[in-house]
Amino acid sequence: MIDTPRKKVLYILGTGHSGSTLLERILATDASTVSVGGVRYLDKYFRGESVVATDDTGHAAATSPLWGRMYDTPDRYLAAATATHTLNTGQKLRLFFGRPLGAPANFNYQYLYDDVRQIASELESREITTVIDSSKTVRSLAEIVSTVADEVYVLHLTRDVRGVANSNRRQGMRVLTAARYWLSDLVYGRVFLWWHVPRSHRMTVRYEAFVQEPEHWLTRINNVCGIAVDTTDFFSQLDRFPSYRFAGNQMRLRPITQLSLDEAWRRELPLWYRWMLAPLNLLRP
Repeated sequence: MIDTPRKKVLYILGTGHSGSTLLERILATDASTVSVGGVRYLDKYFRGESVVATDDTGHAAATSPLWGRMYDTPDRYLAAATATHTLNTGQKLRLFFGRPLGAPANFNYQYLYDDVRQIASELESREITTVIDSSKTVRSLAEIVSTVADEVYVLHLTRDVRGVANSNRRQGMRVLTAARYWLSDLVYGRVFLWWHVPRSHRMTVRYEAFVQEPEHWLTRINNVCGIAVDTTDFFSQLDRFPSYRFAGNQMRLRPITQLSLDEAWRRELPLWYRWMLAPLNLLRP
């Protein structure tokens, strides 16, 4: 009897500017995976909105080798209502106490992931079992966990709050606003994982530790998630497969030959904010 490979979703949970694009690119070097970027923006990608108008190869949804085959049947994947990416107060309370989200899913995730696997496998002549989704939000993860039959593995990626705040500050966000988002994402992420994701299917990854010891952390990720990233030669494997990711930052397209820790916040963030925000890092797992 031939064992059928298990279908999996590898979800990157975190907050913006936490290093998820870098991590996703490296994980996608495993031949059994396909990375799709921030699926939570699929409705915007289909509509061609400016922030996510093209995938990594410059294709709009209608002409993308992968998404173009799904573009003509949006109702198969998109909910009838406009997608909502945030949690209201009632939903936060429900999640905090371990209750289901109590809201319809934004997308038909099972159809979406199944079709992504099938189309990508046909395009690239390789068997794909794992979809890497870097949507990052607790809401998206809650919807996925409650609606798909696939095994869901979660990497909770965290980064020093000062680094996240500084990256957001460059884009015009107030430092304290960025810190508040970081704190909310961290707390509700940890609470949701504690209630709804088995220990065997989740792990925490600190951005700083990953960059400094990638072999160690990739070995752990391989063991937990059942994938096979080459831990010693992943640089040569980067982007060996076509990328259909959309959303994310410029790290999506930048050549990578080494990993370096981004600590620009030590120079750019005002000293007062560095001191004031530092204690929040004690909450990181």
